Amino acid sequence: MTPHRVLGLDFSGNAAMWRPGCRRSNVWLAEATQRSVDGPLVVDTLHQVQSLPGDALPFHRLAARLGRGDFAACGIDAPLGIPCHALPQGTTRQQLIERVSTLPVGRGRDFPKGGALLSLLDGAGLPERGAKVLRSCELPYRRLNVRSTLWNGPRGGAPFTVAALALVGQSGCPCWPWQHAPGMLAEVFPAAQLAAWALPHQRYQGSTAVAQANREAIVAALDDRCQLSAAHRRDCLASADALDAVLCLFGALAAVAGTLSEPLPEPAPIDGWIAVAP
Repeated sequence: MTPHRVLGLDFSGNAAMWRPGCRRSNVWLAEATQRSVDGPLVVDTLHQVQSLPGDALPFHRLAARLGRGDFAACGIDAPLGIPCHALPQGTTRQQLIERVSTLPVGRGRDFPKGGALLSLLDGAGLPERGAKVLRSCELPYRRLNVRSTLWNGPRGGAPFTVAALALVGQSGCPCWPWQHAPGMLAEVFPAAQLAAWALPHQRYQGSTAVAQANREAIVAALDDRCQLSAAHRRDCLASADALDAVLCLFGALAAVAGTLSEPLPEPAPIDGWIAVAP
């Protein structure tokens, strides 16, 4: 294995989190370098998406940052695919991304709503209201309260998914596991990563004593896996979203190296795969 530069992106389908003045944004980006073969990741930067340089709106600044492709992979905590049975017959995944890019975004938004994504899909393949339909890659993690990409209700995955597909289209990034190239996006899942490491994977969000204790345990465990500055450590202890961005780095590295806790089937599933480091 050779040294790599990887990114970790804790994502959101909530348009309010992308507004330029949003101080409570849950969209965080981490950048890290593996500076020696098999060495630990060194976290170089960790910040909310609003801190990206430029004059454009944060969503577009992020797309431009990713579009530079000067990294091995970016682990994104968001779905990069939908259940294959919901794709209209004859429609490829790339065609779906292109259609998402033509959807209206609405005033004050940077990407379409979840309902707009469902309008593009095969109605016969959509679930009944309230049914939680998962992709094959999500089945190993169904006990972790994974979102359904076809659900547009409370805690719906459809807004999450359409925002991620809009980002793919705008950035032009290749997507793992279908493409394996520099600057690729790889779907990751922080809760699954924590579970794989036998660390607290629930109740680490928020300001309760339990959540704070769980974040402290997670950050302490990361000492053997990455190097965090004092400022980055404070961010991870204060915010589960900042911590998730750091956790996303490891799935990105696992996708690059091909070392996954759940082996990637061959050929790669049409609805995607989740990169979790062992």
